[in-house]
Amino acid sequence: MAAEASRGRKARGPRAFDLLIAATALANELPLYTRNAGDFAGLEDLVEIVDLAGRSANADGA
Repeated sequence: MAAEASRGRKARGPRAFDLLIAATALANELPLYTRNAGDFAGLEDLVEIVDLAGRSANADGA
């Protein structure tokens, strides 16, 4: 959220939730898994974004 604020913008609506999710991943040093990587555009330098788009729910064959 600080990255957004440093650009002079205040996150509102769905973007605020996306930034909270990204901040949680960053704080815990975890990759961020998502089916909509576009929601996290611009954050790639801060947190690893793993795009799951197009993968089935049971990709492991279970």
